[in-house]
Parts: sequence; structure tokens; C-alpha cells
Amino acid sequence: MSLGVHGFKRSAKGMTSHRKSAPLLVLALCMTAGAALYFSSAQRPSYILVATAWTAGVVALGLMASPGRAGRSVSLGLIGLVAGFLVADHRVSSIHARQPAASETGRVEITGWLERVERSSSGRSRLVIRRDGPEHTGRHWYRVRVLANANEVRPGDRLSLVAMLDRPRPAVLPGGYDSRYYAFFQRVQASGYALAAPHRLAEQGPLTGARRLARWRYDIAEASRARMDGPAAGIAAALLVGDRSGIEADTAETLRVAGLGHILAISGLHMALMAGGSFFAIRLLLAAWSGLARRTDVARLAACIALLVSSVYLLMSGAGIPTQRAFVVTAVALGAVIAGRRAFSFQSFALALAVVVVLQPESVVSPGFQMSFSAVGALIAVHDWRRRRALTQQRRVPGVLRPFLELGLTSFVAGTATAVIGAVHFHRLASYGLVGNLLAMPVFSFLVMPAGVLGLLLMPLGVEGPAFAVMQWGLDVILGISAWIETLPTAARGVPAAPSWWLALYAVLVITLFAAGHRLVQWGAVVCLAGLVAMWALWPQPSLLVSANGLVVARQDDGWVANTTRRGRFPRQVFLQTVALEGTEGEVADCDTQGCVLELETLRVAVPDRIDALNEDCRRADIVIIPAQTPRWIAHRCAASHIALAELAERGNALVWLSAGEIIRVRYVDAEGANWPWQTR
Repeated sequence: MSLGVHGFKRSAKGMTSHRKSAPLLVLALCMTAGAALYFSSAQRPSYILVATAWTAGVVALGLMASPGRAGRSVSLGLIGLVAGFLVADHRVSSIHARQPAASETGRVEITGWLERVERSSSGRSRLVIRRDGPEHTGRHWYRVRVLANANEVRPGDRLSLVAMLDRPRPAVLPGGYDSRYYAFFQRVQASGYALAAPHRLAEQGPLTGARRLARWRYDIAEASRARMDGPAAGIAAALLVGDRSGIEADTAETLRVAGLGHILAISGLHMALMAGGSFFAIRLLLAAWSGLARRTDVARLAACIALLVSSVYLLMSGAGIPTQRAFVVTAVALGAVIAGRRAFSFQSFALALAVVVVLQPESVVSPGFQMSFSAVGALIAVHDWRRRRALTQQRRVPGVLRPFLELGLTSFVAGTATAVIGAVHFHRLASYGLVGNLLAMPVFSFLVMPAGVLGLLLMPLGVEGPAFAVMQWGLDVILGISAWIETLPTAARGVPAAPSWWLALYAVLVITLFAAGHRLVQWGAVVCLAGLVAMWALWPQPSLLVSANGLVVARQDDGWVANTTRRGRFPRQVFLQTVALEGTEGEVADCDTQGCVLELETLRVAVPDRIDALNEDCRRADIVIIPAQTPRWIAHRCAASHIALAELAERGNALVWLSAGEIIRVRYVDAEGANWPWQTR
């Protein structure tokens, strides 16, 4: 009887702790929703709307004193929405105020220092250069990205080169990856290609801390690559210091197909392994010191040292945005240990979420943010459910099997939580991703990363060879598993694009499923989720892609047809991936000196190259793509449904939905009247 009462008390304590975390969790989730609402707007919110948000926040603060838990929760949610909205607006305004008056475009002579070397999608080296000089100091510094060989320079060096620069390019498709958005927040002002090889400049005084750090990271990456060979060398540098320039495109694709692409980016997994491994190793060593263990809480001391190790790892990895996000989550977890609280709780999750929204509100609409926090939130929810269940059912797993079962459950929960989000953003589903993670992650967690960390520690002594040999073997095993999974049938499946509001509704239903305390509400959320997935599968896909340079791609049931295959290969590939037709056979339309005609199943699309062919196409075709040089008064006389390339030059590429031979919807990359700072053309 006493055991039962004790178990009931512990269960009640867990429920009380869960209720205590609810206000902070509501605040953090609503802050995220407020920032997402701000960045999802077609146009930048006006000052009147921002002032209204301030007023709503003040009113919500006044309502906090109202009696009743429901009223306080609503007020707290409104405060979170307003706070997220205002934080996002402040972030955009502060970065926009630090931008130079005009972007450098055309043929430009660049001087600056090399921050890092990246690899472009085509496999070429891309230099990220931070401009220096009197006009680029203080608040007005910025970066440029240039395709060039880095044979004679290394990160940290001052260099000079001549390049053709242009502003960051808009998204290929509406709702797709917009490099202008991310370049704005990373302070990348222009990108282009070098006209000649860069050459090193003489130093003008001692190196700054940032340049020393860049050179240190480069030296570590080179030392690790020198100790290994094959694809593992490039992966090792990416894991240790975030340098992905040595990873071939085929290797990255193989890992993505196997569901292991997440190991290439230093993020939550790597930071957790680094911090967790350091914490438990240091705690074990301190616990062996009996005198210290009697006088001090070694767990708190180990958490302090692990936090210091995580900070060094943050700097070593280059402090990219995903790594910063992972560090915030790790720091909050270790801080909870130092404060004597549970590190793996919804309070820590909510605090980390709120901190990231305050520091990087622009990241809430990025796949990395959504996948990271969805995985962590799902793991905490399952862990909390298992903890409450264990208090009443006292089931134990044999000690030998426990680590493998825990790792399998973690892979399943995290993989399930992120699979849907990844499919929405990347239109691809790794069919055997769970299998790949179950087979490869034990090797990665227990062999590759510990050996890599040990190699880093032994590198100053010059005896890192054996550790890196173990790391090489483990990475070869992971690559072998990935290559085997890639050979399986339908290893990577294409999924069609979901509507823009789908992911937000999905998030609301999942949160309801985990947060609801009533079974009827939970079952209702499950039914709604099933209906939401079915709606995605049945959602009508765009019929045409029309690009600003005149490329037209039409979707058919068993393939596609385009007016040309000589240009616009990347937009065509992205469009086919969006409508789940990647890898299918296509054909080229009938073309002559006047233009092209795409014969579809129920209609005809004309793409004239000359204005004098426009009248005939407007009579005979169902849909006409008006040439860019056509005067507006001539375009308005076209009796057929039409799209003007002149409008695409202003608003970006367009997706077109057709029904019964008519255009029912056209969606451009930039909405009409778009006025975000990064959308200036």
C-alpha cells in the first residue's frame, strides 16, 4: 500500500510539473506563431499594424490579472503572438538599417578576408568573403559569395580579386527556397563568379580574433582530411569544424536517400553528442574523486565544464545558424542541470524555443528550425509519457538491451516527427530512412563522434592518427550502409507540394494531440490528421511552370513537355520535383522560327518568340505566353488566356493552375506590391 501511495505521489508531482511548464510553453509557441505570421505575409506589415500589435500587447498585459486559468492562458497567448510579431519586425528593421545604400553589381574589384570555402550545388568552390576597408567597418560590413578556386588562399587570408557580381537571385518557384531571404539575414550583399584567380594581400597589422578562428578551423579541417582518404575525409571535416567543401555531390545525395543527410550539418545531434558525451565522461571522472564527490554536486560541476566544451565547439564549427540554435537548446539543458532541474523537460524546451525566436526570428520559417524543434518536442513528449507510465507499471528492460532499444525508439520518434516536415519542404521522402538510422546511428553515436572528439583532443600532441583511423572505419561503414539502401527499390520517393497553409494546420493538430488531456480530443486530432494527409494527397498540383526567361514546362499524367531543354534546366528540375515527376520521361514541343506549341491532352499552349506570330497564336491556342517585348495594348487584345513575360520579369517565375482549358490561378514568386527589403530588384 505504501508503494502505491508513493507511486501516486510521484505521478502527481510529474503532473504538477507538467502544469507548471504550460504557461511558458504557451508563451513560446505563440511567439513562434507570431514570428511565422509576420514572415508569412505577402507584404511587409505597415507601421499601423505594428502599432496595433503594440496596443494589443499592452491590453493583453492588463488582462493577465483577470481571474481564471483560461483567461490568463488566452492573455499569455496573445502576449506571445504580439511579442513574436514585434521581435521579427525589429530584426528586419535593424538589419536593413545596417545595409549599404546600394549593392555592388557588375564588374567589381573585391578586397576583404576569406571567411570560409563552401561547395556550390554544381560542385564548384565558392568563397565567402567579408569586405574590409574604411567604408565597410562598424555596422555596415557585409559579405559576398564568389565562385572561384581557393588554391592560393585559405580562410583568414586577406585577398583581392575581380568578379562579376549580382544581387542574390529570387526563388525558382513561388514558396520555394529564396536565397534573397537568407542572404539578407546573413548579410550577404551580392554573389557571382571570379574573372581571375584570387591572390593574397599583405597583412596590415595583427590578425583579428575572427580571422584567427577561421584559420584555426581551416587548419583542423586540413589535418583531419590529411589523416583520411576517400569520401570519409570530407565528411570528417564537416563533422568536426563544419567545413563541407570536401564533400562530393554524389556522397551527399547517397546519404540523403538513406535518410542520413542530417549528419552532414552540425546541429542538434552533434551538439548533443558533444555536450552529452563530455558531461557523462567528466561526471564519471569527478565521481571517482571521492573527496570532491562528498563535498560537491559533481553533476553541476560536470554541466559547467560541458557548457564550456559546447561553447568551444560552437566556435570551432563556425557558429552557423543551425549550430547556434543547437547551442541554445544545449545551453538551456545544461543550465537546467546546474539549477537542479530536469534537463529533458517541456520547460527547457519552451525556454530554448523562446530564446531562439528572440535571437533569430527569421529562422521559424526555415526547415532546420522546424525539424529541430519538432524532433526535440516529440522526444520530450514520448519521454514524459514513458516516465508517467513507468511510475504506475514499473516495467524494466534488461540492461544489455536498453541502449539499443532507447536508440531505436529515439530514431523512430525523431524520424517520424521530421519526415513530414522534410517532405513538405523538399518534396522527397526517404522510404528507408528509419532503417538507415537504426543501422548507422549506433556507429555514428558510439564510434564516429567519440573517435573524432578524441582525435581533436590528441591533435596538439600529434598522436591523433589512431583515433582518426577509427573514425574513418566508422564513416566507411555508414557510407556502405547508405550505398546499400540507395540500391533498394523506391529508396527515395517524390511527394507533391502541399498547400502553403498545410504545415501550420499540421502543427496545430500535433500540438493538440500531445497537449490534450482528454482522450476524445486526442482521437479527434488523429482523425483530423488523417484527413489532412488525405487532403495533401488530393490537392491539385500546378499544370505549368512559366519562367521569366521564356521557359515553359507543362505537367502531364505520365511525364512532361517543355518548349526547350537547352536552358532553364534547374527551374525545370525543381518544378518536376515539386509535382512529384522527377525522373520521368519528357519531350520537347514542336518549334519553328516563330515559336513553340505545347500540345497537351485537352489544350494547346503557344509560346511565340516574335510579336508578329502573336495574332495567329491568340486565335488558335488556348493559352498564350506573351513575349517580353510586346506592348501592353497588343497583349490586351489577345482573346486567349495569356501570361505576359514582362510581368514575370517584375514578379519572378509563375506557377499556373488550369481547368477545362482555362487559367484558374497564377502564383508568382513575389506577390503584387511586395516590399520586403530583400525583394528589391
